[in-house]
Amino acid sequence: MMGWEWTIPAQHVNATTKVIACACDSVARCQLQGVTQFNGYFGCSWCLHKGKSVEKGRGSVTVYQYEEPVPVLRTQANVEAEAIKITSGEPSSIGVNNVSPLLLIPRFDIVEGFPVDYMHAVCEGVTEKLTNLWFDSSSHKEPWHIGNQKLLFPQVKSQGYQNHHPNGHTGKHQNLDHGSCFKGCVTISLLDSLNATGSCNLDVATGEHCRE
Repeated sequence: MMGWEWTIPAQHVNATTKVIACACDSVARCQLQGVTQFNGYFGCSWCLHKGKSVEKGRGSVTVYQYEEPVPVLRTQANVEAEAIKITSGEPSSIGVNNVSPLLLIPRFDIVEGFPVDYMHAVCEGVTEKLTNLWFDSSSHKEPWHIGNQKLLFPQVKSQGYQNHHPNGHTGKHQNLDHGSCFKGCVTISLLDSLNATGSCNLDVATGEHCRE
C-alpha cells in the first residue's frame, strides 16, 4: 500500500493524501487545466460556451453572453477526450490546448477541482463593476446611478459603510466614488456591508424594497 507508514505503540499506521481541489487565480487556472485563457474562445473553465468577440475601445474583447439552450458543461471526460485528440495531431473543438499533467492525479477532477477565482471574478470583477455603475459620476445620467441619493444607502454611501465593517476584514474604508481603485479586501467589506444594511434588497432605480 502506498502512503506514509509509521508505528505507534501497539498500532501500525498508513496514511495517504488525496488531492481534491486546486485554488488559484484565473490565469494560472487555465494553464493548469490546459485550456484556452478566459479572454479567448471556449475560455470558460466550467462550460463549453464559445464566446463572442465584440468591439471595445480601439480593440475587441471576448464576452460570454447568456444564451439558450444553456451551454454544455465542461467535464473530466470531455477534457480527457480532447486531450487524446490533440496528442494525435487533431485540433481541439472546445478550447483544450495541451494535456494537463493534473489529469494523471487519481481522483482529481480537472474541472470541478478548480473553484471560482473569488477575488478577481467577484471582488475586483462584478462588485467593482456594480460599484462604478451605481456611484461613479461618469454614469450620473443613467437610470441605475445612485450618486448622492444617500437615502437608499444610509449606512453605506453617506457614512462610508463604517458602522457595518465585518469582523476579520482589514480593508481600509474608501469613498465609494472611487470603486475602480478598490482592492479585493475592500470590496469584501462592501459586500458584507450591503448585506448587513439590507441595501441589496433595494431596487436602485426606484428605492423600493424588492423583497422583504
